[in-house]
Amino acid sequence: MDHGAYPVSTTAGESVNGARFANSEWDRLPSFRLTRDGKILKTLTTPNAYITAYPADPFATENGATFVYYAAKKGDRAGWILITPGPMRRYDIDPIRNYDPAVSQPTPHLLNLTYDPTNGAVSRGDIWRAGP
Repeated sequence: MDHGAYPVSTTAGESVNGARFANSEWDRLPSFRLTRDGKILKTLTTPNAYITAYPADPFATENGATFVYYAAKKGDRAGWILITPGPMRRYDIDPIRNYDPAVSQPTPHLLNLTYDPTNGAVSRGDIWRAGP
């Protein structure tokens, strides 16, 4: 609300999501943190403590890793998506390719990559939440 926009997310090459995801094809994923050369540039915790700590992702492959967060703007539409790899601990959703704030969510493609608990506790797919 301070800036009239969603919190900024990193690009894939700028951030490690709290830790490397060794068991995933994604080495670096978008997150709340903006880092460059190991130095934090902006976060939700400093200099203004909107939250006191990043929430830990219970499905992350590394301790302390937070959820994948991607904010995007296309034309006059802005949105965000928050992703966890789900019980398989493997990312299926590439937020940069699979999320478009200009399109109503969920898209059929995004639904195909979504975890469905009726398929069993360890079925494929990610758990996600998107906002306009």
